[in-house]
Amino acid sequence: MLLAGGPGGLPGFIGVARAADANATGQKVYVLDEITVSADKREQSVQEVPVSVSVIGATQVEDKGVTKTEDIFPLVPNIYLTKTGPAAAFTTFATVRGVTSSMGGSPALGYYVDDVYYPGLDMTLLDIERIEVLRGPQGTLYGRNTEAGVINIITRQPENDWKSKLTMDYGSFNTRGMRGTATGALVEDTVFLRATGNYEASDNYFTNKFDDDDSVNGYENFDGRFKVQALPSSDLDLSVTFDVQNYRSDGYAEFAPIDSASLAKSVDVDYAGMAEKDAYGTAVRGEYDLGDMKLLSITSGRQENYLMDNDIDFLPMDLVRLKLDKEVGLLSQELRLVSDDKTSPLQWLVGAYAFYEKDDRAYSTRMNLENMGMTGMGTQTIRQDSTTDSLGSALFFQTTYTLWERLELTAGLRYDRIAKDFSYTQKDGDMLGYASMDDDEDKTFDAWLPKAAISYRLTDDVRPYVSVSRGFRSGGFNDNEEIGEAYDAEYTWNYEVGVKTEWLDKRLQVNLALFHIDWTDRQVEVMSAGGSSYHIENAGESSSDGVEIEAIARPVQGLELTGSFGYTRAEYDEYAPSATEDYSGKNVIDSPEYTASLGATYRFLDGWFASATYRRVGKVYFDAANSESQGEYQTVNARFGYEQEGWDVYLWGRNIFDEEYVTRAVESAAGAGWFGRSGEPQAFGVSASLYF
Repeated sequence: MLLAGGPGGLPGFIGVARAADANATGQKVYVLDEITVSADKREQSVQEVPVSVSVIGATQVEDKGVTKTEDIFPLVPNIYLTKTGPAAAFTTFATVRGVTSSMGGSPALGYYVDDVYYPGLDMTLLDIERIEVLRGPQGTLYGRNTEAGVINIITRQPENDWKSKLTMDYGSFNTRGMRGTATGALVEDTVFLRATGNYEASDNYFTNKFDDDDSVNGYENFDGRFKVQALPSSDLDLSVTFDVQNYRSDGYAEFAPIDSASLAKSVDVDYAGMAEKDAYGTAVRGEYDLGDMKLLSITSGRQENYLMDNDIDFLPMDLVRLKLDKEVGLLSQELRLVSDDKTSPLQWLVGAYAFYEKDDRAYSTRMNLENMGMTGMGTQTIRQDSTTDSLGSALFFQTTYTLWERLELTAGLRYDRIAKDFSYTQKDGDMLGYASMDDDEDKTFDAWLPKAAISYRLTDDVRPYVSVSRGFRSGGFNDNEEIGEAYDAEYTWNYEVGVKTEWLDKRLQVNLALFHIDWTDRQVEVMSAGGSSYHIENAGESSSDGVEIEAIARPVQGLELTGSFGYTRAEYDEYAPSATEDYSGKNVIDSPEYTASLGATYRFLDGWFASATYRRVGKVYFDAANSESQGEYQTVNARFGYEQEGWDVYLWGRNIFDEEYVTRAVESAAGAGWFGRSGEPQAFGVSASLYF
């Protein structure tokens, strides 16, 4: 288990190895602090939750340089990020234990910040208290689109005393950034403020050979988060949060031939493209103490606007371009009533959730038929506009009963219902075989999502458990290729056996889990026309088997060692998309065979700091036929610095041995073979912080 945290023993995160009381021999023992998580929507020790959950605390966020969502993935086993473009796009998706999503459709991994759902993964992480990564279906408590798991971000609360922090960064590719946080009381002991902002700009690491532009995908991003908390009485806690993201990318050109020797350094396109994201969110949270119970209300609204224009033939000639204008609006309300008597053997929660989402998309696919050899055809454009209105509701409960102070029985159930209305138009594509049309379709998706778990405290330090849970990913309608065609919801059953252990007087933790997943009506993204369009279809059955192990140790004062390993065998059990294609027995795409990491952090000599993380990723297939793949690769990140009261400074390096690897690969829309997007190459930089 990856555990870390901040100073002062604040609840929810762990400090650097600290001295416990002297033991019987008079020696001081440096132990792992207990960490409290909210993975099951009530506060528990992470070692007592019968769920595979990894926790990255505030100190580890700082020590490992975790500043973006993508930085979480190297620290956790059996999760993998498929990055397809700049942060200003919305096409990044994730795989957990072989359960994966795609650029289109609904996500399989839920992403929450302070109990509020976010539709995208590409975000800067601001002012983090801890990060919880739950693997396996979380449908009972979280509902739709969490069949692979959940990333649960918890931000820091405002404080009574005024304090602030300012951090500045500079690194390779002219990457520069500034982050600042301020917190304090607006009304002493009653009303508090916490404000955080982040600015980052870079020339980025792609060069366009077509015009010798070495900053073709340069970007400029701003993030802000503002939280006001009020404690009008001893039993009422109210807060209002506002957040904003404004991301701009000068280009959207990141794919080069997959066998290129200079894959990590250059693309070759006649049109660089662009990407923009503007997102705004507001959340109102209220918690009322009723004695042996707590009532929690979370009301949120979110608006995200995207504009993307890119060259999808990936070649230095004008052939195919795709432009997408996407707007998503989301309103949600959750109510939870939670038991709050820690001495009772019965712990429970009940809740209700409702949301409304409006998703508008406008595709414009431009084809230069003249340059494709179709003399006299000129340039033709296909335009597809669609709106999806989704209205969802859910009721859920979960309860845990403890027998003999050792045996815990957990049961939960959720009913989730989503009604979708899809309206669309398609025009200007008649000459290319795309008939003009407009229509309105509707469909309702619902599911019962049960969960059961048994855990037993063999000793104070050893707790085995078994669990079974069901996951659900909403169905929908295709809005690009085969526009208007519906696809069904996807369902998974997750069976898990694990054990959570502590050793050596709580100086070592080792957690192990084995799992088997069955899923039906699997949603598969099918690329058409050489990658210029796509649609989603349901593909029979698939399964996944694997194992995970995580460990953390503090053998001596100041030294923390971490390690993790995850193996997954995910394959299509039944998938024959045509009479001539049968992919049964093939590996699931975008799912690495294994992930492994080793890390060490050492504080020594009154202020010196050193940290390093090694990550290795197994083979990843890019297509269902398993004809193209990324072989296993490894990266090393490191930080070295000096920390004093009031300031600190660090030198850092990412991928310091300049390993080349591909994060995504597709076939060119022009039939020119496979093209891949390079992962980040070698990069170095410096960061400095001041505390006020």
